[in-house]
Amino acid sequence: IPLNRYSFFKSLKTNMLPPSQIQISATLTDDNVLIYKTNDAENARVVISKFILWIPRMIFNSTGLSYVMKNYMIPTSWTYLREMIQTLNNIRHEDNNFRISPSILNPKYVFVFFQRSNKMNSQNENPYLFDTFKLNAADDNCHLQSARLTVGNGIYYPENEFTYDNIVRIFKAVNNYVYKQNDKNTGSLLNLKNFKELYGMLFFNITYKNETDNITNDPKEIVLNYKLNTAPVADYSIYSIVICEQTVRVDVLGNELILYT
Repeated sequence: IPLNRYSFFKSLKTNMLPPSQIQISATLTDDNVLIYKTNDAENARVVISKFILWIPRMIFNSTGLSYVMKNYMIPTSWTYLREMIQTLNNIRHEDNNFRISPSILNPKYVFVFFQRSNKMNSQNENPYLFDTFKLNAADDNCHLQSARLTVGNGIYYPENEFTYDNIVRIFKAVNNYVYKQNDKNTGSLLNLKNFKELYGMLFFNITYKNETDNITNDPKEIVLNYKLNTAPVADYSIYSIVICEQTVRVDVLGNELILYT
């Protein structure tokens, strides 16, 4: 996955960091949540056995080095989008509120999906498929019926809640992000069928709400208010990804440039 898929590195297209150390951490899943597949011949697990990190290096001539020192090695700042992941594990509520964050600055987008809890400790199930609209393993009788967020001042977003009866509206909201906000692909692999059965999720674009409601730049509380159509037969978990705006700042400290994020 190219690093410019991540907002921090993408922001460096028009900026340059001072000499600094960047650490990239990868968390490997344990044996219980490896992708498990079955074919006609035998059972097998897909295992990542090798990581390769490729980093292009720029070597400046004297003119380029002077340009960099003049335009980039000075106090400056810019913004990028950072992810915050929160989970609510092993619950069986039919109607509930999930407090995603009690206090967060500049939230822009929120993704939410539901998943059956037993997927995270079974080699026979793929943990990267979502169960938002199929919380019962045997059938789709239990699913998310309605949901919306409370952002900051207690006003619901969207004003008209997302509902299963109008799942096309939820699907369009996700696709709007894919096409309008994320321009790294020429199209989407999602269609309504696999969205409902495999990759069901909720997407909330709270960018406009922040611009009109964040005059004092106060941290915001984000709460998911949701309801299932019926009581689930097993535990489920909720995963949320909040994408918020954060500032990178390069300051001068003596003869050194210090990076703050």
